Amino acid sequence: MKLYYENAYMKEIEAKVIRIDGKNIILDRTIFYPQGAGEPADTGVIDEISVIDVRSVGGEVVHVLDKDPTFKEGDVVKARIDWQRRYRLMRMHTALHLLFSVCGKILGQNILVVGSNVGEEKSRVDIHLNGSINAKLRTKIEDECNELIEKGAEVKIWWDPDKPNFRWTQIDEMVKIPCGGLHVKNIKEIGRMKIVKRERIGKNKDRIEITVA
Repeated sequence: MKLYYENAYMKEIEAKVIRIDGKNIILDRTIFYPQGAGEPADTGVIDEISVIDVRSVGGEVVHVLDKDPTFKEGDVVKARIDWQRRYRLMRMHTALHLLFSVCGKILGQNILVVGSNVGEEKSRVDIHLNGSINAKLRTKIEDECNELIEKGAEVKIWWDPDKPNFRWTQIDEMVKIPCGGLHVKNIKEIGRMKIVKRERIGKNKDRIEITVA
């Protein structure tokens, strides 16, 4: 059971160990998010043994430990994520969605995301657009994002009823974006967003790097 989709704010649970393969652990339920949607995997501990990676393999969430487990299959263990890291990644990821929506609004065109990466210190989105984002537009986009963050707006997330395992994310009434990542409930939680870099990476492609504080 993927509890991170039911409540991204859960920090600690008890779970049953279903299978052990060396340092790879599968639980009957988990709050650990596996790498995906441009977002890195959670870290944390299972019964105080460090989880250094989390992967999705064949629909199962595999927790990779830094050493052999002391527990066995069938045991009930305590699983705890590194919440400060998770929450920052959630804020970063939501900020990228906001940035994309604001870019489309200000540039007045149907831009496309052609790449993205969520990081703890910096995150980036690569967009395909007509023209380029100059210094004046960069400032306007950043200011608009921070004005919206200050006002606050709900982040809506739902599964598509017509497409199995297809998940939508939408900030207020802005553009809806397919995404399997984790987000904050309200953009006010992002804090202040800053564009730290803008560069041209190809024909009609701009890369924008941001951070949040």
